[in-house]
Amino acid sequence: FNLSKNFLEEIPASIGSMGNLSILKVDQNKLLDLTPAVGDCINLTELVLNENLLTRNRDQSKAKMTNFITQLR
Repeated sequence: FNLSKNFLEEIPASIGSMGNLSILKVDQNKLLDLTPAVGDCINLTELVLNENLLTRNRDQSKAKMTNFITQLR
């Protein structure tokens, strides 16, 4: 699911209900937080977050994911 370059300030909590989501690209936005609901995407294997303003909740969400690759630059 590609949400890159959309000036997003947040990822909706409803993203957690997307159980079959395997790739989430939210790079080049204005995200400050990574909603913990991302951790509910149990099939997520790739999460692209580079070029955002993330400062909070990242560790909480990552702890809930067992299969993911995070690209932070």
